[in-house]
Amino acid sequence: MVYRGWMLTPAEYEKVVAWLDDRGAKPLTSLEQYVLCHHLPNWYPRLADFTAETAVFPVDADIEAELRTLGWGKVF
Repeated sequence: MVYRGWMLTPAEYEKVVAWLDDRGAKPLTSLEQYVLCHHLPNWYPRLADFTAETAVFPVDADIEAELRTLGWGKVF
């Protein structure tokens, strides 16, 4: 089974995997693979050499202060 649609949260994808399993089917992408690739903090360390420098901050971080410490001229 291949899911082609909007990105799901890991919990939503887990439900899809369980639904498929109940019907004797398997997803092409396992739950573990999905979680690894779904959120940037999980996959970035594996691809850092091939993409722009990236910083990940906690949800409660003071983003403006964090960006100042990086010394980047511009961000997007």
